[in-house]
Order: sequence, then structure tokens, then C-alpha cells
Amino acid sequence: MIIVKDIQDATTMKNKLMSIVRRSHKFGHSRTTVLIELLDIIDDLEKNIDREETAMFAELIAQDSDGMSLLSNQVAA
Repeated sequence: MIIVKDIQDATTMKNKLMSIVRRSHKFGHSRTTVLIELLDIIDDLEKNIDREETAMFAELIAQDSDGMSLLSNQVAA
């Protein structure tokens, strides 16, 4: 099961996946073509995850008074 807490993200993913299903059915795409499209979506999601994690980490560092104590705690864990 995929858990998505943001309704806009869930709607976007649903639309992307339905688009792949429709095109593969309508145009008779091969298994390889469908897999390539799915891998493209996965690649986009990985980039989004990396971007969000970086933003969250930067926010945590900015909230920490000296920045280094939080960083050393994260590395030690």
C-alpha cells in the first residue's frame, strides 16, 4: 500500500499512472515501454524525495542555534 499524506500528490500520481494505463491500452505499448515510463516516474519521485529531505535538513540546521550540535548528533546516530 502506498501512503500519501498530501491529496495533491496522490491525485498527481493517480493521473500519471492512469495516463500510462490508457496509453498502453490505446496504443498497444509494449511491456518495455510501460516499464520505461514507470522508471521515469520513479526517478522523478526520487529527485523530489531528495529535494524535500535536503530542505528539511536545512530547516533543522537553521533552527539549531549553532548548527554543528545537530549535525554531530545526526552523524553519530
